[in-house]
Parts: sequence; C-alpha cells; structure tokens
Amino acid sequence: MKTIIFARSTEIYNDSRATKTIQTLANAGYHIIVLGWDRTGQATFQYKNIDVLLFQKKFVSSGTKGKIIKKISLVLSFNRWLKKQLKRYAKQTAFIHSCDLDTGWISYKIAKKYKIKLVYDIYDYYVHARSLPKPLAMVLEKREIKVINFAHTTILCTEQRIAQISRAKPNNIVIIHNTPKIPVLDNGMQKNHNDDIKIVFIGSLGEDRLLQEIAGEIIHRNDIKLTIGGFGKYSELYNKLSTEHENITFLGPLSFKDTLDHENKNDILFACYNPEIKNHEFSAPNKVYHAMAMSKPVIVCKDTGIDKLVANGELGLVIDYDAKSFFNAVDKLCDGDLRNQLGKNGNDLYKKNYSYEVMEKRLLEIYNEESI
Repeated sequence: MKTIIFARSTEIYNDSRATKTIQTLANAGYHIIVLGWDRTGQATFQYKNIDVLLFQKKFVSSGTKGKIIKKISLVLSFNRWLKKQLKRYAKQTAFIHSCDLDTGWISYKIAKKYKIKLVYDIYDYYVHARSLPKPLAMVLEKREIKVINFAHTTILCTEQRIAQISRAKPNNIVIIHNTPKIPVLDNGMQKNHNDDIKIVFIGSLGEDRLLQEIAGEIIHRNDIKLTIGGFGKYSELYNKLSTEHENITFLGPLSFKDTLDHENKNDILFACYNPEIKNHEFSAPNKVYHAMAMSKPVIVCKDTGIDKLVANGELGLVIDYDAKSFFNAVDKLCDGDLRNQLGKNGNDLYKKNYSYEVMEKRLLEIYNEESI
C-alpha cells in the first residue's frame, strides 16, 4: 500500500475539495497521511486508511491586538511543524500531494531532498489571492514557479487558470473542476412566486465576497431568508445579525456533508466575488458546481471567470458587484419557472461534462504507475 501525504493549511473536515481528494485516494487503496491546520479547534475527520495529524493552534481573529505579528508567528510555527512531519514520514512516502504555496514550498524542499514525487494542487495562485508588497510578491511568485516546475503534476481547477501560471513550465497539467462528490440531485418543480425565497452561502466569510454589502440590505428584506455558514472575518457580524433578525440564520463552520444538506434545503446559491481582485478573474467556486448538481440557480459576478460558465450555460444570473444588483437578481429568481429552467440547464450540463466521476478518473490517473 503506497503512502501519500496530503498537505493543506486548513482544518480539512470543512474543505470540500480536500475531503474529496483524500477520500478518493483512500478508496483506491492508498494509505493517506493528512497534514493540516486546525484553525478553529473544531476539526474532526475519520476515514479508513487515513491518518490525520493537525497543527493545533487557533488562528487569530480580525480584532486581535497585534494580529499581523501574531499571524506571522503562527504561519512560521505551522511551517516548522509541517517540515518536521514531512521529514518524519519521508522514507515511507511515495507522493506528497501539496495544496497551495502555504504547504508547497516546504513540500517541494522535502520532496527534492528525499526524492519523493510531488503533486502540486493549486486552489489559488498565491500572489493573485493576496494583497502583498511588490518585493515580497516577487519573491513568493518565484518560489511558486519553482514548485510548479519541479512538480510531477500540477492540478488546476479550470482550463482558464493555465494562463495564470504562464510564467512557469509545468511538467504535466491536470484540470480537476470543483465538482461535488454527491449523487446528481433533481428536485423537480420549486416553490411559486409568493413564497419566501431562501438563499444560502457557506464558505470562507472573508472580504471581497459581497457579504458585508448583503448584510446591510438583508435586514430590510423579510421576504428573503438568508443562511450563512463558514468561518472568517464576517462570522461575528452574521452571528450577531442572526440573533437580531428572524430572516437570517448563522451556522458557523460546517462539515462537507452538512454544507450540502443546508444548500439543498435552500432555493438559490451565490458566489459573488469582487472582480477587482486579480485571483477572482480565474475563480471556480465549488458552490457553482453544487448548484448545478442540485438543480438550483446560482448568482455570480461579472468578470470573475466562472461568470462565463454561468452565462453560456444559462444556469444562473450574472450581476455587478454590488448589493443592488444582487437583490435585483434575487427578485427575478422569485419566479419559480425561471428558477426551474436555470436549475435544469445547470443539472443537464453537470451530468454531461462536470460530474465527479469524470474528475475522479483524472485524479487517479495522476497516481497510476503507467503515468509516472
């Protein structure tokens, strides 16, 4: 039984792309060692053939005094811990499956030293996903290019992201879309125009996702019920609003299974990223694929990469990045016939081109002896 180390700087249990990858490889007979970071103190993950080791230090909240210094200290501590664990298991490891530069640089150095094959899975190209001083951005991009050029395989989540790594010379690129590992769901006809509409967002509750802007308006819309789940900067805001307004529900961090359950109970999903952020030009939010699988419409923003799939496939509505446009789209989707048609379009496209069975095959081929 070959050992694969899966390295990712998250809690893992609420990271849908990570859990899908880990479970697929474990089901194929590989022994998986998961190295992650329990940032919330709530991580739980159990599965056959999987050993889970988590860095056990909570991440600092946005209001913490001296947060920048503390964040840097935590990141350095995580890197030291990760290096120690990778060295500990190096001799029994055939592959390191490393996610993003958070784990990629340390994984690259260990893989090179111990002659381990590296699979580099890019969720977000590092310098495009963060606001960094130019000198630091140049250093980090050079590091990421080194990792890509060394890796046996580089995994991207859309074909459009090949342009994002154009400065690198990858040995092999595999596209694995963020499609959910769930049965295709067909919910049939949805509710009529007069019923309250239920919208949902479960994910990273950070900036540049229209969350603050929506919060300012949703409190005036008793005809719309909003469910928010996840962890991040706006967790406290939505937790507070949920205690003050009956139409807002805050769930906090959720497992992948619970995420899908709550999404399936709602009428509309949204993934509204700020197009001014460089990395959002290549966005591929898993919520769009969840909506497709569940026959539900999705709302996204113009010029965020995924907008082309939504517009061309007619599986949701594309809006400007502002609250007014968002609620105009929600009002349009009060029409049950429109919701049904968009949901059906997305479901048909999902079954044809984006099912996880297709993505699973691509993932396993990376680790196939014949491809090495």
